[in-house]
Amino acid sequence: MTSTTWSRIRLGSVAASFPVVAIGMLALGSLTPGYSQLADPVSRLASSGERWAPEASGLIAIYGAMVIVGSGSLGQYLRRHDLPRRANLLTLLLASYGVACMVVSIAPKNQPGTPPTLISELHVSAAVIGGGMLFGAMGLVARRAASRAVRSTAIAVGVLTAAGAVALRLTWGTHVYGLNERLLLALGMGWLSALATLRWRARSRRSATAHSTSTIGDDLASVTTSPGGEVSSRARCRIRFRIPWQP
Repeated sequence: MTSTTWSRIRLGSVAASFPVVAIGMLALGSLTPGYSQLADPVSRLASSGERWAPEASGLIAIYGAMVIVGSGSLGQYLRRHDLPRRANLLTLLLASYGVACMVVSIAPKNQPGTPPTLISELHVSAAVIGGGMLFGAMGLVARRAASRAVRSTAIAVGVLTAAGAVALRLTWGTHVYGLNERLLLALGMGWLSALATLRWRARSRRSATAHSTSTIGDDLASVTTSPGGEVSSRARCRIRFRIPWQP
């Protein structure tokens, strides 16, 4: 396996992480008796006694693992003179976020209305720390990304995330708490997946262009010429249809 292929696999892992966990949690919530997608937190799906608790915990663990696998693949968003130190910091923040998600998966939160346990407190602490790590990654990208669009997007998502955290606290125990929590999670997770998706597409385009350029070079080296020194019509057709269309 080449380094380019491995890099694309890592980017694809992060890009797919949010759709996987979002679709999975939506399905489990729909199948759980008495569960409200609007009012109940996502963590309740993995609480002890819930019908699909093992599946929900496993889904969160898979999400964390997918983030960890691709945590080192987004450093190229940063300015060149910041590499590799800042890239290593971004990798550390994202890997720590993934580890926190895995801790959340193995330390379920207790059911609402029951006394908090040590395991439940560990769940809450891991969730808060993980959120802080992801927020720190947003801050680093907002400050050090090479692209202005990427920086602006990170700033906007960071501001919305901070506002969402405040709203989540204010709506604790209300009939819209679950909805606010989902919106907050979607902001951070969706931002991370979008970054990886854009990077994956950019690398794919570069790989396709490099392959086309190499093929054209081979064609130019192997074409036959007429006695007058002109390239034959057959060779011109081969070269013309190898060149990818550009908008």
